Amino acid sequence: MQDVTDAARASTGVAMRWSMQQARRAVLMFVAAVAVLGQLLAPQASALAPQQSIMMPAYSYPMQGGNNQYWNDMANVSSKTPFVVVNPSSGPGTTVSSDYVKALARLDSLGVKYIGYVKHGRQTRNIAEVAAEIDRWYALYPNVKGIFFDEADNHSSGQKTCYLANLYNYVKVKHPGSIVIHNAGTRFLGESVMPYGDVFLNAETSAARYLSDSYYDLNHPTATNFEKNPANAYKMWHVIHSVGSNEQQAQVVAKARERNAGWVYTTSDRGPTTPAEEADPNINPYNDSSTFLGGLAGLGSVQRGNVPVGAATPLTADCADTFGLKVTAQPAPAPAPAPKPAPKPEEKKKDDKDKKKDEKKDKKKPQPSKKHQQPTVRKQEAGPSWTIITLIAVAVVLAAAGGGGAWWWFVGRKRRQAKNRSRYDNTMI
Repeated sequence: MQDVTDAARASTGVAMRWSMQQARRAVLMFVAAVAVLGQLLAPQASALAPQQSIMMPAYSYPMQGGNNQYWNDMANVSSKTPFVVVNPSSGPGTTVSSDYVKALARLDSLGVKYIGYVKHGRQTRNIAEVAAEIDRWYALYPNVKGIFFDEADNHSSGQKTCYLANLYNYVKVKHPGSIVIHNAGTRFLGESVMPYGDVFLNAETSAARYLSDSYYDLNHPTATNFEKNPANAYKMWHVIHSVGSNEQQAQVVAKARERNAGWVYTTSDRGPTTPAEEADPNINPYNDSSTFLGGLAGLGSVQRGNVPVGAATPLTADCADTFGLKVTAQPAPAPAPAPKPAPKPEEKKKDDKDKKKDEKKDKKKPQPSKKHQQPTVRKQEAGPSWTIITLIAVAVVLAAAGGGGAWWWFVGRKRRQAKNRSRYDNTMI
């Protein structure tokens, strides 16, 4: 009888070990399912800009008959580059350049529009001089499509904003349909200037800093709601220099998309990285062609975009109308067309007879019974993803399986212990 008892105990031990293994396996499967579900439900970094387009600063002189690689490269990526900023002489200069006329005509034939460079020294230059330079652009190069204002102060509030607002309205009123770009090179602090610009260059730095500095992230405390709005993607332009490889360039463009920049330009040309280099005019990252320009145009997120061109905007109450443009709110919608003249008596009688005939025909038509009428279908509200629902269901089933296995193992163990105790008692008797 002792052998029987030992065999029973051995059998019980094997069953217990097998049941425990099953329970552990169920628990592990449950944990794995929860981990997968957690990954799916965890907040992911999402690209805000729906797509991007290239806007290039063309600060290289268009040599005719010589080395003109920069302008040739711009022509090669024209399908992804609808706009370039040109700068003949820190502005338009005083006379037209035949070299620029030829180079710009070539770009124009490829569908590339050019925007003229003007600087105002952080809103400190005499605004009348700036206005004269704007007009000179349109006089010397009639096909110019807008003005790029360089060196904007990013602390644009009060009179700083008023300065930019007056320039914006000057361009819009004197040269309708033109684009206005403000370049601070960094984030504008506050939104007071946003109604007075079509595009804002709010990031200009090296690739290494752009990828590592969280200052440009949209969750940074200085980020504005305007900057975070995906609808404003084509109002943001990021220009990144000192790119070291195609791989780094792809990382920069992806990061720019996360930061809601619809306009991008990256270059391998080296730019300033210290305050001393910032002051050195010989360090220009936009006068040599980028080694990776073809790779930039080939990225999937880069397409051909357009600038949402705004209209002249009323100034705030505390901003003086420097140019006397008297811009007011947008005019009210055009009045409704005048009503048609009343029909002649003969025509009215004929219309009344036709109307009565139509009403009699409608009455004779059989009306469908209520039971044959189509029921009103409620519009279903958007629910959670079916993938998430399926995973939750799997997790619940696995949890039940794991818990059930452990329960039956526990109950079976009690029963086996009672049975073995009974056998042992019988053996002793």
